[in-house]
Amino acid sequence: MATVTHVLSGAGEPLDPPPSIGAHYVNTNNGALYLAKGTASGADWVKLGSGGGSAPSEVLHVNTDGQFLLEPQHSFVEARLFAIPELGTAAIGIDPSTSRQFDLNIRTAGPSGQQLQIRVTSGELSGGMSIVGTTRQWAVQESYGFLINANDLNGEVWARVYFDADELTLSMLVFSDVPNA
Repeated sequence: MATVTHVLSGAGEPLDPPPSIGAHYVNTNNGALYLAKGTASGADWVKLGSGGGSAPSEVLHVNTDGQFLLEPQHSFVEARLFAIPELGTAAIGIDPSTSRQFDLNIRTAGPSGQQLQIRVTSGELSGGMSIVGTTRQWAVQESYGFLINANDLNGEVWARVYFDADELTLSMLVFSDVPNA
């Protein structure tokens, strides 16, 4: 039996019926998460978390080239590589003093050499790196972290990134890796 998981996002609560039972939706305004319990109407979305409380809840929007620091309040990174200028690079910096995890959505459309770096600001990952769950080769492991090229990705990825400050390791668990048609 095949299982298809849809991961959707948008600015605001989901209003349209879910595409499948078990589909996920992320409200990019506040990080709220929803899970589909049916497919009949927008009422079939069940809110799992508000993005509030003591846990990090803000979205870090990466939509131009330059440096972006992953702050303690960020639980989700939305990287729009198509918004970065041609051959431009955006770098997400992770403070090496604290272990972190965050969800990541990367999208490309008409890629023209844009790059995304996910790096530890100290530049050292002596414990190593790993990427699990991808079906294509779109990320390169560098000494500082991951380098993602829009030309290689040419699609959309949903993942969770883990940084262990004690072991100095960086890991990415890919949930969805869909090339553009």
